Amino acid sequence: MKYRAEAQFHALVAKLSWAEWDAGRAVGSLTASERLLVERLPHAVALRGSEWLDAMVGDLRSSSAFSCLTLSALSYADRQLDDVSGLWASGDLRGAVLAAQRGFVHVTDALTASCGHPGTDTKWRLRRVEAAGSEALGADEFWRLSTMHGFDNDHPELWLDHVTHRCSQIMLDVRIGR
Repeated sequence: MKYRAEAQFHALVAKLSWAEWDAGRAVGSLTASERLLVERLPHAVALRGSEWLDAMVGDLRSSSAFSCLTLSALSYADRQLDDVSGLWASGDLRGAVLAAQRGFVHVTDALTASCGHPGTDTKWRLRRVEAAGSEALGADEFWRLSTMHGFDNDHPELWLDHVTHRCSQIMLDVRIGR
């Protein structure tokens, strides 16, 4: 259980305003604690003052918060997918598979954040995909790719090719901005 002062919420929303986004100051400005707050606030339960909490969640949704998280996840995904290319080209297929798994995780987090369901916790990722309801990635496909369904240890390049291609397609469907 976390307790926050009202001033902390207002400061966070101000930090993530669209004016701050446009000035290039919002992206990358979140601390780890603030990231968790942005991820968790939409799911918070008010002990008192549910109207206030609803207003704060509305303010958060109207800010650049989810776009900041989306862009951050896309950046991580891009780096992982670059690693896949380098590892694959050097013949390190096992390393490439591990990088592709991480890349897919970040692409998924970017997609769900862009749909208003941010988060990075593994145990809730499938639920976020379901809640997002995006045509770019459904829950069944997410599950198949996450569990490496159909992976052939003798031909990992087939899985790598499929996953990296799907990551690229999904990234094109991720929306950032107002």
